[in-house]
Amino acid sequence: MTRHRCDFNRGKHWHSYLQYESRLLEISRAVLIDPRNNTTFSETFAELIITIGSSVDTFFRTMSNCPEGLKAKSAVGNKKLSKNLKMNDYRDIYEPFFELSQNRIVVPFGIGETQILTPFGEFSCNQSPQWWSEYNDVKHNYYDNIEKANLLNVLNSLGALLLLNVFHHCSQEYMAMNGQFRNSNGVLSIEEFGNCFHITPKGTDGCELPPSRVYAETKIFAFQFRNFDV
Repeated sequence: MTRHRCDFNRGKHWHSYLQYESRLLEISRAVLIDPRNNTTFSETFAELIITIGSSVDTFFRTMSNCPEGLKAKSAVGNKKLSKNLKMNDYRDIYEPFFELSQNRIVVPFGIGETQILTPFGEFSCNQSPQWWSEYNDVKHNYYDNIEKANLLNVLNSLGALLLLNVFHHCSQEYMAMNGQFRNSNGVLSIEEFGNCFHITPKGTDGCELPPSRVYAETKIFAFQFRNFDV
């Protein structure tokens, strides 16, 4: 893989993700990660969702400075070249390139039922994610919207940050170097991952090498790249 000098290659954004995930795991000792607790809200969740939401915004802004981000940004024309971009601008720029709306994350962690999340699902309807809107409500009008600082919004915002990391090429390089990607044969080396992962005209593509698709697991989430016919 081609190396580029940017924050992603140094693992800054991935390490931020891991810190937020560790914090959520600590909180889960008091509030279980379980669908029955999805509407549970707290000031602790508010602090976490504000921090994660800010990191998602920073990630989108920063990825435009790496080669793959610049390519996607340029494809939509001069209107989106401004630095003052909002979520609808990120949607217009990156949805055609990464198809974020089509990717699901499984939440197998916990003692309750497994959940399936689509953090960017609303992109397919030309809308911003609900968790993003509610993150902004909490951020800008904290006490009136504290009930929106709930477990489900924390999971969706953290899942969104995971998706950005696994799809942005510069971040992929760091993750692959640190053994985050695997198939049924085990952890993929950076060379193995680089040889099998690519982006097709139909969207993002997982590893085509047998015997299985590429996936990534964290302490809370499981994600598997989709397959496409090239």
